[in-house]
Amino acid sequence: MRQFILYIVFGIVVFFPPTVNADFYKFRDQNDTIIFTDDLSKVPEEQRSGIKTYQSDKSPLPPPRKENMVQPILKKDVAEKQKEWLINEQNQLTQEKKKLLLLKNTANTPEKKEIYNINAEILNKKIKLYKKKLADFKNIVD
Repeated sequence: MRQFILYIVFGIVVFFPPTVNADFYKFRDQNDTIIFTDDLSKVPEEQRSGIKTYQSDKSPLPPPRKENMVQPILKKDVAEKQKEWLINEQNQLTQEKKKLLLLKNTANTPEKKEIYNINAEILNKKIKLYKKKLADFKNIVD
């Protein structure tokens, strides 16, 4: 779970980098050289009234490519973890089914039969939920 959270945080940082907004000023020095600065105090006072101001709205990182190489790796890792989790869940359901069959064979009183029926309903709901998760996983992977 901790690793999954790290993947999400990493994805947010990569796909939504912070933006930087800054004002730049353009002026000419005594040698008639064009100077750009982001510090207004570096502009001579006599030129401040007619100074040109530019605004920058650029991300510190280049724009993400259309085919980002990190995304397939993250998807593959997440898919592998989901697959592993589904396999473990299937194994648990198989074990529960075996225990339930043993309970069925020993259910010789009405109370034991009622316990068996309740457990069978619970297991059927778990299996139904598992099949839905498996179908969703197959739709995402395919």
